[in-house]
Amino acid sequence: MNHPLAEPPWGPSIGLYIVLTGFASGLSLATYLLRPSDERAATRIDWIATWTSLATLAVCALIVISDLRRPARFYLMVTQFANTGSLMSWGAKIIALKIGLLAVYLLLLRRRRRAIAAGDTTLTGRATRAVYAAVPGALAVVSLALAIYPAFLLSWTWSSPAAHHAGSALVFLSSAAVMGVAGSNAVVAIAGDAGEPSTAARARSALLRMVVAHAVVLGFVALSLQAGDARSVLDELSRGAWTRACWLLVGSTGIAVALGIPALGDRRGLAASGAAVIAAAACRYVIFALS
Repeated sequence: MNHPLAEPPWGPSIGLYIVLTGFASGLSLATYLLRPSDERAATRIDWIATWTSLATLAVCALIVISDLRRPARFYLMVTQFANTGSLMSWGAKIIALKIGLLAVYLLLLRRRRRAIAAGDTTLTGRATRAVYAAVPGALAVVSLALAIYPAFLLSWTWSSPAAHHAGSALVFLSSAAVMGVAGSNAVVAIAGDAGEPSTAARARSALLRMVVAHAVVLGFVALSLQAGDARSVLDELSRGAWTRACWLLVGSTGIAVALGIPALGDRRGLAASGAAVIAAAACRYVIFALS
């Protein structure tokens, strides 16, 4: 029987890794589920979101390599299955799989963008059409696994009541969804030509729903903690050095957004999305930091 480690085996860099995996997985899920029907706009949004997810996961891989101190060890974690009990190893495999799928999808999107620019809206070749249809679905499944993976990793290694709680997987999933939908809002704004006026409205509505759902999940988790566990969590939230920094970041961001909204004009949605990303990221980091 495996027991959680009494002392935290990782530093703050792995906390950043947990935050970034949530953002990358949430963004892929959001762009998949909120994909507009206009093919030109959808391709442009997918192009930006896929590059963003790929860059984020590249940073995650660098963090793991830095933590391992030897690139060869990361390669062995990805390619070998000798140590199937290592959840960190499974995380590296999931990241590598998603990076590969993102690379394939970028190649398909590149061909798609060229075809659309030439006035062709069809995909030539049955195999190409099949891959183009299958890869986004596979990315969504892998992203779902990556979103909740930290809950299992932390419950295996941490002594934190929050990480061991049965609802921690839902917290990680909902926080990833908030970050992903907020990132999708930003991507729609960057894309510029959303194609349909409803695309941006759907993204904003989805962000509001995800924030509410995340708050509900946090509320149920807080209510279901045992008295001793709840007291331990509250003590860490009020006295822990890392968590104090997180709450300071969340509070200062909320105040800055509230004070700046009148001057933001059309950029209010981007400000709200940025605040949602920071708050959800802080939530993931707090669960990591509680020990």
